Amino acid sequence: PPPPPTEGRRTDTTTSTTTTKPNHQATAKGDISIESQTGTFLKSFDSPERGRETPGRPGRMRVQHAEVLCVGASGRERITGMTLTEVRRLLDEFGIRPSKTLGQNFLIDSNILHIILREADVRRDETVLEIGPGLGVLTEVLVERVHRVVAIEKDPRLCAYLRQRFAQVELIEGDAVEVLGSRFPVPGSGFKVVSNLPYSISTPILERLVDGDLKPRRMVVTLQREVAQRLAARPRRKEYGGLTLFTQLHYHCTIAHVVSPGCFYPSPRVDSAVVVLDRRDPRVQLEPGAPFHEIVRAGFSHRRKTLRKLLAGQAQVDEAFSRLGLSATARAEELTLEEWIGLANALREAR
Repeated sequence: PPPPPTEGRRTDTTTSTTTTKPNHQATAKGDISIESQTGTFLKSFDSPERGRETPGRPGRMRVQHAEVLCVGASGRERITGMTLTEVRRLLDEFGIRPSKTLGQNFLIDSNILHIILREADVRRDETVLEIGPGLGVLTEVLVERVHRVVAIEKDPRLCAYLRQRFAQVELIEGDAVEVLGSRFPVPGSGFKVVSNLPYSISTPILERLVDGDLKPRRMVVTLQREVAQRLAARPRRKEYGGLTLFTQLHYHCTIAHVVSPGCFYPSPRVDSAVVVLDRRDPRVQLEPGAPFHEIVRAGFSHRRKTLRKLLAGQAQVDEAFSRLGLSATARAEELTLEEWIGLANALREAR
């Protein structure tokens, strides 16, 4: 059976037009109407199971596509993606059973594909890093839009398929966490990351990207909604923690769209979200050598204890709290990013 429509979306098969209803689930950016951002999606088929099939090419596989035509201010833009039928056929052909351990959930919704590309806003002269390309649903569109695509894929069977289908892609076979943690060849200044991140390693991948030397200019990634909420959290929320602060130290985070499980095959048990991370400098500059990561980890090691007690081992803690006007009973989740940076700078001076 065809997958259910994307969350918050209704499809009128009589007019072959897809619109977006307001999504009442709270996000950091607020709810986005696809119509208000990019115009109306016009589907060239009535069922997600139907689509067009590209003519066979020498050395290329015949891949069936679902197609979406987006009408916006810049004119008509055709976006294609694999159907559920084609994904299943390719997996069977290569003898691949989607692995939960590898976080393999393949995108089968062309509207979500369009949202990812809209937020990525890639240009012809840019370099894009894709992590976990899978069957190449996103890769196919990226190679048509940018001059260089670097992809990291762990599954050797998928690597064989990707090499055959995308000879122009610089494919690195290996575990993305290990690759990014090693002497990874920097794709270039100001590159972007555009990926449906494997669920099983999304958090360590993000940690590598935001804390490492690479630091992409923009990242548009699909990951678990729970992780997305942690990235975009604000103080005094249960999602607010170390991952929030380490990410927001370098990036402004926005949840662009909530994605229902039916947009993937196999369907995950949780909602997903398209997250946009834009590189920025914080309003308060972190001094070199300031123990920011050290005190954040200590502060959130016991969320119910006061921060002052958890940092008792640091020199001049009382003086730093007094200078910054922080309450002696404040807990880690109550401090803003700027207050954390100020505290780290103050403790650096006391060393």
